[in-house]
Amino acid sequence: MSFLGDQIKKMEIPKLYKQYFVDKNDERKELFEKLKDLDNPLKGIYPGSFVQIFPSFYIKEMTYIDSDKRITKFFADVEVINYINLNKTYKESSSVKALQADFSSDLPIDDYSFDIMFSFYAGLISQSCKK
Repeated sequence: MSFLGDQIKKMEIPKLYKQYFVDKNDERKELFEKLKDLDNPLKGIYPGSFVQIFPSFYIKEMTYIDSDKRITKFFADVEVINYINLNKTYKESSSVKALQADFSSDLPIDDYSFDIMFSFYAGLISQSCKK
């Protein structure tokens, strides 16, 4: 392994992701592995995501939406993107978009442009997000 590869392998888990998902054993690895095996979605959207990055390990193009003001700064951090790239399960480049917004209002994304949508903690989102 190269020196750079050794350095990346030692990369720390992003703090907020670790605190809210890893430490609570709530990454849902088995779910995403099955999802990839069954359908292999390439483009996903996650309203109510906060800083859950695990979908990006399995889906190469992800859009994350949350009303929490920390989401934009979190996903803009190069260390977060590097961590995603270290842990992704596909060869292509990953693509991550994060929006700090209320997903029940109009958003700057194309309607009907995702292979899959999911949300675990945002309540009933289907009516607001079905487009």
